[in-house]
This record gives sequence, structure tokens and C-alpha cells, in this order.
Amino acid sequence: MTTPPRLPPGHAPAGPLSKLSRRSRIALLGVALACVLYLGLLVQSWQNRLAYVEEQTRLRATQTSATLSVQVGTLVAGLEHLARSLASEYANYPERYFALSVRTALGTFPPGSISHIRVLDDQGHTVFSSRPTPASSPQPSIAIADREQFRAHANGGQAEFLIGRPALDWESGKWVIELSYPIRRTDGRFAGVMLLSISPDYISGYFREVFAAESDVAMLLRNDGSFLARSWLQAEVLDKQLPPEDPFRAEPEARSGERLIVSPVDGIERYYAWHRVMEYPLVAVVGLDRERALATPRVQTRNSLIRNSLGLAIILATSVWIALLFARLRADQELLAANEERLELALEGGKLGSWDRDIASGRIVFDERWCGMLGYRPEELEPSLDTIRRLAHPDDWPRVQAALDRHFRGETEILEIEHRARHRDGHWVWVDVRGRITHRAPDGKPLRMSGTQVDLTERVTATHLRRALLDNNSAEIILTAPDRTIRFSNQRAIDTFSPDGEPLDGRSIRIIHRDDKAYEAFAVNYTPLRAHGSIHAEHLLKNARNELRWYDFYGALLDPGQPEGDVIWTMIDVTSRHRAEEALAAAHVRLTKIIERFPGGVLVEDEAGRVVVANQTLCDLLASAPIHAATLIGHDHARLRRALTREVLDVVLADDRLPPPPDRSGRTHETVLSDGRSIRTTLLPVLHGEDDIGRLWIVHDVTERRRHEQTLERLATTDALTGLENRRSFMARLEAELTRIAHGGPGGALIMVDLDHFKRVNDTHGHAAGDAVLVHLAHLLRQALRREDIAGRLGGEEFAVLLPDTDPAGAAILAERLRAMLEESSIETGSATIRITMSAGLAPLEGTGPAILERADAALYRAKNEGRNRVVSAVDHA
Repeated sequence: MTTPPRLPPGHAPAGPLSKLSRRSRIALLGVALACVLYLGLLVQSWQNRLAYVEEQTRLRATQTSATLSVQVGTLVAGLEHLARSLASEYANYPERYFALSVRTALGTFPPGSISHIRVLDDQGHTVFSSRPTPASSPQPSIAIADREQFRAHANGGQAEFLIGRPALDWESGKWVIELSYPIRRTDGRFAGVMLLSISPDYISGYFREVFAAESDVAMLLRNDGSFLARSWLQAEVLDKQLPPEDPFRAEPEARSGERLIVSPVDGIERYYAWHRVMEYPLVAVVGLDRERALATPRVQTRNSLIRNSLGLAIILATSVWIALLFARLRADQELLAANEERLELALEGGKLGSWDRDIASGRIVFDERWCGMLGYRPEELEPSLDTIRRLAHPDDWPRVQAALDRHFRGETEILEIEHRARHRDGHWVWVDVRGRITHRAPDGKPLRMSGTQVDLTERVTATHLRRALLDNNSAEIILTAPDRTIRFSNQRAIDTFSPDGEPLDGRSIRIIHRDDKAYEAFAVNYTPLRAHGSIHAEHLLKNARNELRWYDFYGALLDPGQPEGDVIWTMIDVTSRHRAEEALAAAHVRLTKIIERFPGGVLVEDEAGRVVVANQTLCDLLASAPIHAATLIGHDHARLRRALTREVLDVVLADDRLPPPPDRSGRTHETVLSDGRSIRTTLLPVLHGEDDIGRLWIVHDVTERRRHEQTLERLATTDALTGLENRRSFMARLEAELTRIAHGGPGGALIMVDLDHFKRVNDTHGHAAGDAVLVHLAHLLRQALRREDIAGRLGGEEFAVLLPDTDPAGAAILAERLRAMLEESSIETGSATIRITMSAGLAPLEGTGPAILERADAALYRAKNEGRNRVVSAVDHA
């Protein structure tokens, strides 16, 4: 074997890179390219994640605005129904029930939602207020007839229910939103306006429950761009209006939209999504802070890029160092080829550097490999313990010294410790040092020790890289031992649960539980976990700020083959979902209370016709036998037919066979039951967008209102004294008969009747006797006339008789018989017996009503002039 030549003493070998083989240089270039490619892919991945987060934020804004519009629509629908009900109540029973209805309404809706209820007359003056007014400060009667909202009702605008712009309430000085509904008399004439004053603070307070962060906003606007409520900075916008070019104003036909703009109110750039409220001129707007949504991903991206770049640099440097190390080894092999003993030691050591310490003198000999690990040649390092101390990391040196002391005292058989050492170029190298005392004095005092050192940088770097990946995970990750102590936690778990910001390693997992009881209760999860290898649950945990938050737990055995081994827990904060579910449950409770207290029956069906909700009032109104509302839930029409009044259901359920109205506004039916009650049922479609998802029944007992209307109708068409048709009703019947004749019906006649010398009866016997005479004549008219004939009192002692399908001759015979009946009769008044006669004028039903009355009156006048107590026909004197 030929021994390689040695270099002369004092001559250093050529530079390390010059000794790299072509294969090593290609490998290094490949590593460098792989690192660059990995970094590029990482950058692209994080850019994709930012784009995804941005898209999710926009989608969340769109979905939230749609949900918010449905909730606002439900609230406004309830307020509209309240305004309509109160307007009807005031029009029909202003003094009897209205004040009670107002108090009931104020008690039904949430406190603070309705701040004021007022009634304005047809001149705009306040005639009722729900607020008590102190005697010292009487409520002013200020007319507001010139206001746009009032004029719209007074002029009979298309929209009955109007939502005004925010205005300052003159009493409280606070902003209110005025919702109005017209009050109309029974004849349909405008009688005033019902005003509900709604507090914008109530709406914005609800918005703030959904959007706790001030940088995210929810707003409610009118279609004309006027602000009605804003979750934050509401006072800044209540008197403002969005410009006409704003998308939802510029595109009135659009149902929803979105855009990214900077808010002029607070200067925050947000994703805005708007959605129109069904059936109302309102728009629900949600704005999510773009910077806030992207802040966490951006920080994570920057930190990840820094850590990964550092890791890749370390990997690349390590690769270079390894390549140089191999090159140096090859050079060492050439230099030391003649010394097979040293070569054998290097081969056996396998990347090991050796050291030998004379404890008495303090001298330490480092071999070339040991020095090369740190970028030095042996002659460049002082052979002493001070060299190790100087190169060791300041934070690691106390551990190194402590390990040496324990080994010197005989507490450990082998010295073994990992620490960082500074490389010549300044970076830190992880090394594993192992050794033992080889010689001791008779008294046990250590004299000499030897050992090795190996570079662990690659393994430690890989460990750190794995840890960095865990730290960048969006979930909190904790590894626990069988005794429930924490072996490992990622940085997110440390940030979330560590009160002092220090690592959780070595602590009990009790630190994440709210108390000892919760910690002990959580132990029940370990039984199914160890039986099945994993478990999934949700629990309430305590974070570092002592806040209780909900977490979605996934626990899995680290080694499925060791059920009693370590467990890795992955936790995701789901508090927002829980709060959303709680808010939804609260809204359901509020809606249920409204339905329970609704002044009428309510029933809601799903799209399949099954009952979703019903209140007890509906059962009390329609049930054929006592029944509880809860028993109807989930049942179809067949069950309803067995439980409720068929008289109503046969009319209501017949709608199933009819096409829906074009405007999908619903239908109203009024049914008179066999027991005499009048029931009004309104069916409204429940819509979600364009989808029909069910129907809403609203049922009222309108018996009293119907009876009142019938009474009013009778009073409006009947003479109060005689019970005959009054003048207006008689003239309407005359016009109807003329219309029938004009369409080919048979003719008829009209008789005008006037009592002779009736004034003498009043003057002689008094007006009570005169009234008795008028009642007597009405009685004779009812006796003499046919069922189809119509008698009416035109005024005073003047009467008229309408005889359908009667010619003048027949009318003359009837008039003469009536005259004779009156002449032959007498009226007993108690103080006297009165006899009286009548004169009559007859005319056929030809021409207009006024013309017929004029001819009959002319004939009556001739009868008076010819001596009274006679019948004269207009035909005979034509």
C-alpha cells in the first residue's frame, strides 16, 4: 500500500471548497434549488390562504346580511301588525279597549324597543300618547300635517305602513324611528295616523350582540339611503343619507350586493354586503373589517416565512457543512493515511470528534474532527476547559458545568449532555458530548477523562422545524402523559392557556380547566378514548386571561398500540358558534313569547303542511273540544281537521287547491260559525327569497266587530222613529230598481205620501202624539205592502213607497187602500184619540230618480190642492 504524501509542517491545506468533488457540488446545488423551490411553494401557499380568508370574510358578510335582513323583517312585520291592530282598535273602540291594547303592546315587546305610541287626528294633532304628561308640563297639541309621512297617509298613498327617517323626540331629546299606519273610519275616510316610535339604540344594541368588535359593523337603512341604526358610532350617521350612486340605491331592482370600500365614518376598509328586507323598504348592511380579518394570517405568514427561511438557511448551511466535512474527512484521510490507528479511530467514531482532558493540569486535547465541527483547526484553539466554556452558549453552560460536577462526584457513570456551541462563522451548532473519567487517584479524585462529540444540528433543526409547523397550526395542540401532565404544547396552546407565557411542559393539564371539579369531570373521557383510540367532544375551558371559552376537542392515542400511553389533544375555539347558537335560541324564545301573547290565534306550517308552532289562543278559538296547542306540533291537515273547527278549515284548507295570488300577499277569509261567532282567518305565505317555505295563519274573533258593523249599517239605513228605510237608503234602493229596469226588468211605480194637517196634531197634542201618528202610518204601510215593496220616510210627515213590477193602475189601487186604512183607523195617545188622513201622489218608474220623485211630488201637491185625503196619479195629468 502506498502512503499518501504528507504536507510540510506549517503548511495549511488548500481551501475546503476546492476539495469538494463534482458530485458534492451538484448535490449542494440541488439542495439549494430544493430550498428555493420549497420557499416559493410556501409563499404561494400562504398567498392562497390569504385569498381564501378574504373570500370567506366576504362570504360571511353576505350570509350575515341575508340572515340579518330576515330577522329585521320579522321584527318589522311584528311592528306593522301591531300598528295595524292598534289603528283598527282605535278606530272601533277608542275609549273602551285602546289604552289597554297599548299597555299590552308595550309589555309584549322587549323593554326599550318601543319608546312611544301616539295617535294623531286627521289634522296632525296628538290625541293620544302612551307617555304620561305631568300637569305642570301639558302635552302641546302640535300639528304635523305638513310632514311627508303624514301627507302620504292623508293622501291615500299605496303603502299603508310607512317607516320614517330618524327624528329627535321633542320630549326625550333622543333619536327615534317613527313607524306609522293610517286610521280609517268605517266608510274608509282618513281619520288620523297611528305612530310607533322605535329606539334606534335598541336595534343597534341587538347588532352589537352579533358584532362585538367595533371594527365590524351592522347597519339598517331605508331604501332612500337614510340611516336607521348602526352597531357602532350610531350618533355620527343618524342624520345622514347615502349618496344616490350607492349600489343599492342606484340598482333598486337588485335584492342584494357587496363591495369593498373605506368607510367615511371611521376610515376602516370593510367588505360590505347588503340585503333588502322582504316586503319592506329597508336594507340590512354588514361590514367586516378587512384588515382585522387578514391580520392573523398575515402575521402567521410573516412569522412562518421567517422561521422557514431560517430553517432552510440552516439546512443549506448544514448541507454545505456536511459537504465540507466530507471533503475535510477526505483530506484528513489523505493526511493521516500513514497512521492506520488514527484512521481506524476516525472510522469507528463515525463523525465523532474526540477530546482528552488532563484534569490535574487542566489541559484538553481536541482532535481535528472536534475542532472542525466548530470551524477551527486544532492549533487555533487553546487546549483548555476555558475554550469549551467560551464556545458554549451562555444559556447552556450552567447545564454543562452542572453535568460535569455530578459526574465528578460519581452521581453519573457517563457524562452525557447536549448543548449549543458557537461556530467560527458565528452560528450555533448543536453538539452531543459524551465521556467518562478514565483515571482516578487512590482517594477517588478524578485525574483524567476522555470522550467524544457529535454534531446534532441536523436532527435538532428537523425537530425545530416540526415544532415550527405545530406552532403555526390554527389549533391548540397538547401532548399529555398518562398522569395528565403536559409533555408538549405548541405555541398557540402556550399563548392561549399559559398565564405567565411560559411553556406548559411539565405542568398538569389542570391549568386549562376552570376548576378542580371540571378537571375531575373531564377524566371520564379517558375511558372511551383508551377503548376506541380517539374521542371527540366539546368542553368549556379557561384561557390565560381567565376567560371561559368553548373548545372542540379531538383526543387520540399517540401510539394506538399503547392504550395507557400518551394522548395528543387537538382543540379549536368554537365560542363564536356557541354564542351564535345561544343568540338564535334567545331569538326563538322571544319569538315564542310574542306568539304566545299575540292578541289572536297563530299557527305556522312548513312547506309540507305540518304544524311548526301554534299558540293556545288559536286552539281556544277553533278547537272543537279543549286541546293544548303543543299537541298540534308536527301534525298535518288531517290531524287539524280532527282537532279544529271544520267550518273554518273547510274554507281555509281549500286554498291548497288554488293558485297563489300574483303578489304572494296571502288571503283573508271571514266565516260565521254555527254558534254565531265570526272568525277572520288570514293566510300569509312564509318566504325565504323566492322559496315558499310554509304558511302563517292569523286568526281573530271578530264577532263583536261584526255585530257593531251590522248595527252601524242598520242605523245608517233605517229611520230611527219608524224603522222604515231612511231617505238615503230609499234613494239607493230606487236607483238599484231603475238599473234593473234599464237591463230589461219589468217596470214599477212610486207613491209619495203626506199626512194632512200634521202640524195641527203637533200643535194641539204635542210632538209625542205626532210621533205616535208617524209610527202608526209606518205600521199600516208594513201591513199593506208586499214583501218586495219598499217603504221609506223621506223626512217629517213625508213618506214614499217603491212598488217593483207594478203598473200605475195597480199602484193606484194600493195607494187608495192605504188611504182608506188610515182614514178608518184611530190613534190612541192616552190623552186623546186622533184621526188623520193622507194625500198621495203616484208616478211610474220612468226616467231618473230625481225626475220620478219630482213627478210624484207634483201629483201629491195636486192632491193637496184638490181637498186632501185623496190619491192623484201623474199619469192622469200628463
